[in-house]
Amino acid sequence: MSNEENKPKFPFEGSILGLGNGSRAAVLEQPTIPDFPLLNLGKFRAPSDFKIHAPNVKIDPAIIKLTTKVNDVLSKKSFSYNSKIKGWKLSEILASEDANLNTKAKLTRDGFNAVIGDVSSRINRSSTDHSFRFLLSHEYLYVYALSYVIYKEKVKDAAGISERVIITCEREIKPYFNRLLAREVIKGKHLNLQEQQSKKIFEEVAKSNISYLNGVPINAIQKIITKYLNYGNLHSLVDEFFESGGIDPLRGTPQIRQHMVKYLAEIGLKITDQDIEKIKQKGQGVQGGSNDSDDYQEDDREASDFQEDSTESFGG
Repeated sequence: MSNEENKPKFPFEGSILGLGNGSRAAVLEQPTIPDFPLLNLGKFRAPSDFKIHAPNVKIDPAIIKLTTKVNDVLSKKSFSYNSKIKGWKLSEILASEDANLNTKAKLTRDGFNAVIGDVSSRINRSSTDHSFRFLLSHEYLYVYALSYVIYKEKVKDAAGISERVIITCEREIKPYFNRLLAREVIKGKHLNLQEQQSKKIFEEVAKSNISYLNGVPINAIQKIITKYLNYGNLHSLVDEFFESGGIDPLRGTPQIRQHMVKYLAEIGLKITDQDIEKIKQKGQGVQGGSNDSDDYQEDDREASDFQEDSTESFGG
C-alpha cells in the first residue's frame, strides 16, 4: 500500500456536498491551513516603571561614587511607611534599619506602577537639569522621591507627582549629596575648621546649585570653603545682615556680599564666633523664627556615616 493510500483523509474528502442553492460540489482534499508559530512570550518584557534615563553628559567620578553607595543602602530600606521617620529626611532613611520589604515593592503592591510609568515618561521627556536627572537615574533615589511625594505629600496624579519629584530632588536629595561632597573635600584637605565655619560652609553648599559635570563640583565646593576660611566670621556677619529682614535678601548677591566682606576686612573689623551667636540670638528674638542650620547640622552628622570607611579623598 502506498504512502498516499495510508494518509488519513480529511472528513468529507471525496464526498459530494450540497451547497444549499441547488448545486453540488466535490470535496477533493483537505484545505490548506496556514502555519502560524506560537509567539515566545518569554522574549517580551514590560519596560521598567522605575527608570529615569541618565543625562548624556560626563558626570564627575566623585559624585558617582557617593550616589552608587547611597543607592545600594537605600535598596534595603522600607521608609515609605515607617512611622518613626517623621521628617522623611534622606539622612534619617539611611540611618534606619534594613527591612525585608523595600519601598519599591510597596509602591508596586499598592498599585502605583501605572502612574509611576507615566511619571517616568514625563520626566524622561522633559528638559530636567542634568544633576537632577543623574540623581533620579539611581533607582532607589528615584523611589525615595516617589514615596516622599506619594506617601508623605499625598499626591496621586502623574502631573503632580512629576513636578513634586523634581522639587524633592532639588530640596531633599541634591543638598544631601552636596554636603557629602563637601565633607569629602574637607577630609581630603585635612582642614581643621571652627564650628561656625563648618556650619556656614554646609549651609551654603546645601543651597548651591552645583553642577555635577566632570571636574566641576569639587572646584565649586573648594571655592565655598576658601571663602569661609578667609574672613569666615565676616561672611557670617554679612549673611546675618541679609537674613535679618532689614533688606530684601535677593539684593544680597554673591558679588555684593563679597564686596561687603572685603570692605569690612579693609577697615579692620574684628568679629568672633561669640559675636555671631549673639547677633543670631538677637535676630531670633525679634523675628520669633528658628535657625534652620540645626537641620543642616543634624544631616551632616548622619551623613558622615558614609565617610567613616572611605579610603579615598578628593583635593588632597
